[in-house]
Amino acid sequence: MNDRLLAGCVPGTAGFVSSNGWMDYTAFSSYLDHFIKHVHPTADRKVLLILDNHVSHHSLEAITKARDNGIIMLSLPPHTSSKMQPLDIAVFKPFKTYYAQQIDKWMVNHVGMRVTEYDIAQLMKPAYLKATVPSNIISGFEAAGIFPYNPDKVAECDCIQAAAAVTVEQPVARDADNE
Repeated sequence: MNDRLLAGCVPGTAGFVSSNGWMDYTAFSSYLDHFIKHVHPTADRKVLLILDNHVSHHSLEAITKARDNGIIMLSLPPHTSSKMQPLDIAVFKPFKTYYAQQIDKWMVNHVGMRVTEYDIAQLMKPAYLKATVPSNIISGFEAAGIFPYNPDKVAECDCIQAAAAVTVEQPVARDADNE
């Protein structure tokens, strides 16, 4: 991890790397350490961590670390985060809009230059601070039906459609002796 990649970022930000650039078990375990350090969950003060269904969240190490530190990990069904993940619903879209505005402003002020990986953190910071306001976060939890609890916010058909999207048709094993 090159610290220059985090120049100008939101205070408290941590960066993690993996061999292929994607989240993996090791990076997620490091993220959990960072989460624990800043959120301070305990057995008496449990916190809910809502996750997509990525394989990196399902290691024994992560599950044990979460359990031992008062973190309840809720993994959403595949292909449902756009309806059930509060940040997907109400934070990421405005964040993308604000970030695009930051990029546009940067391009106007740096004609002929390109944004590099060393510019991203400082460009993301104002977008992040505008998008992660309490009203957006609260709106996301409400829209997902998490708080206040409202099971009608996500229709059963949404989950059925998501399940169908990940169902892989398996060939039927045939017994040659019984045909």
